[in-house]
Amino acid sequence: MEVCPECGEIKISYNSCRDRHCPKCQNKEREQWISFRREEIIPAKYFHVVFTVPDCLHPIAINHQAAFYDCMFKAAWATIQTLQARRGCVQA
Repeated sequence: MEVCPECGEIKISYNSCRDRHCPKCQNKEREQWISFRREEIIPAKYFHVVFTVPDCLHPIAINHQAAFYDCMFKAAWATIQTLQARRGCVQA
């Protein structure tokens, strides 16, 4: 069931697909999820960083996970520090 926030008109929809990507079926749940996530945001400036691994390194990562991820995170951190230094950013 959909209700227009402006005029209050009610529209009934049957046979919901319940797919999380469907704007018709999951709009209410999506809006609620977004609202909950907004409450979790810390009051700080931050951004998401992704480092990818070439396919040829996947066997090494699988067979030597601890060592591989230790090297990966050290390399990622060194890269972030280098980029910060180049931009004149102050490390927190």
